[in-house]
Amino acid sequence: MDAFLSFHAPGFWGVLALLTGMVVFGLRPLVPYPARAALLHAYWVLLPFGALVLGGGSPRLMGLFYIDWETSLRLGSSFLLVGAALAAIARLFWGPAVKRAAPDPLRSGISLAAVVGTVGAEEFFWGFLRGLLTELLLRQGGEGSAYWALWLAALLLLPAVWLVQPSAPRRVVKSVVLVVSTVLFLYTHNFWLCWSMHALLWLWLGEAASSWPVRRR
Repeated sequence: MDAFLSFHAPGFWGVLALLTGMVVFGLRPLVPYPARAALLHAYWVLLPFGALVLGGGSPRLMGLFYIDWETSLRLGSSFLLVGAALAAIARLFWGPAVKRAAPDPLRSGISLAAVVGTVGAEEFFWGFLRGLLTELLLRQGGEGSAYWALWLAALLLLPAVWLVQPSAPRRVVKSVVLVVSTVLFLYTHNFWLCWSMHALLWLWLGEAASSWPVRRR
């Protein structure tokens, strides 16, 4: 119980993240579109920041600091190159067959910097949850605790990923990004590389995911 009853305990912040998430996603349909984005960004950033400031989150387990950059860059650069190649192939495959849909009101007119900032905030929250679960499972002991903590975090994040995205194609793309980010974090424990990969894949595939591929007759 000590892991849930203190500001310094990861379990406390995990429960707070769950309860706050229920409030945020419950309020989203009731507020205007611009406020929805602000509400999500506040949830993704302020809660992890509060945990870090009050000692309930570990910057090392979140992949923010104390990073083995030599190993991270060696493995991460390979992931980034493969991710860029796959994203380019997907765009080429989709491009000729995609019939553009009406622009999403949440995305139209948003600058490149804003998109990168948005996925950075989302990835920051993903890293926060990974860190909390890793610390909790490591305290319980057991072989492969850190490994299973990352996949448990991905499983818990999946419903939120689907609720945030407004269409099925975007949900599929974002789910793929979540899996890729989890694998990259597993090997590098580097938030900054995961953010880069997340932004790369979303910038290349997010717009294409606004429309379903349609076969030409």
